[in-house]
Amino acid sequence: MTSDKNMATRKKVETEQFTITVNLAVLDLLRREQLDINHLFILLALNGQYIGLLDRYDDENKRTEVLMYQYQYMYMHGFIEHSDGDETYKITQKGKDLLNEISPKTEDFKFKEFCKEYVELFPKIKLPSGKYARSAIGEIEKKMATFLKKNIPAFKKTYGFEITSRDIIQATKTYIARYEKKGYLYMVTSSYFIQKEEVSALADELLAMKEGVSKAKTNFKGM
Repeated sequence: MTSDKNMATRKKVETEQFTITVNLAVLDLLRREQLDINHLFILLALNGQYIGLLDRYDDENKRTEVLMYQYQYMYMHGFIEHSDGDETYKITQKGKDLLNEISPKTEDFKFKEFCKEYVELFPKIKLPSGKYARSAIGEIEKKMATFLKKNIPAFKKTYGFEITSRDIIQATKTYIARYEKKGYLYMVTSSYFIQKEEVSALADELLAMKEGVSKAKTNFKGM
């Protein structure tokens, strides 16, 4: 019989996910530190608190090769350290510095992939308004870049929390699902959802999701 704790862990693992982007620049940085892709996965998981995925990866600390050759190696070289919490290890400042160095090497690729994922959430149809739900990817990339530049610091300053690409994807899914039930009546396009004139329905949806409100009515405009 599966315990409640194991059931909770299983559900957590099923919902955890993140993307690892690797290119020549990233490989060069890993080679410089004498690390490999497995080490990068562990650092990213520890940094993002994807503990369920780590538990599945090391088989609840039972995979000897992982414990000896990956965790111990990074511990000895200062990338991770012992944790006082429930987890065995946590990432050190040296580990975070490496991830911060890697991040700009992958940002452009990740941004384009994120925008593609975002626009493909919208149905490939013409809305009741007569406009196509999916806007041109070039327009989405331009609007999303502006949105992130304005609203990431604005949300942090005004509400005290950060928004991520995963937050945007989840908020968009919630928005589309709500209007799907209405035959997409009054739903805006993928471009207008990000920003239309001075109002951002995406920002409203993000605020609602973060604050646990059923439907935002803030007409948040950023800073």
